[in-house]
Amino acid sequence: MVKNTKGGNNKNVARKNMGLDRSLKLVDLQKTEDQCYAKVTKVQGGNRYKLECDDGVERLGVSRGNMNRGVRIGMDSFVLVALRDFGKDIADIVYAYNTTETNLLRQNGDLEKFNSSECKTDIDNIDFADL
Repeated sequence: MVKNTKGGNNKNVARKNMGLDRSLKLVDLQKTEDQCYAKVTKVQGGNRYKLECDDGVERLGVSRGNMNRGVRIGMDSFVLVALRDFGKDIADIVYAYNTTETNLLRQNGDLEKFNSSECKTDIDNIDFADL
């Protein structure tokens, strides 16, 4: 019988996650002067996302090349965005935060603009007597 020198299924999993480094600390992934936090409002496809940034501007976000493989970005997820000097309405997505990192950012007060208590729909103003 031939000896297996390449490995099994775990070899393929390790190859898929090769470009992603989740060993960075949350302190390293906080925003700087040319970056901002953003919330994904719509997934448009082709690694493009509609973002609502913490400075109040709605931008088109484009994910980086090595983020295309191992990171899933969905609706209502929080990302770190690098702003462009030449295009004010387009930004590059640098990092996508998972749920534990998002909770830590909320505790630090970095995501205070994106409170879950603020809802854009007025559910309290519905009058069921008219129905």
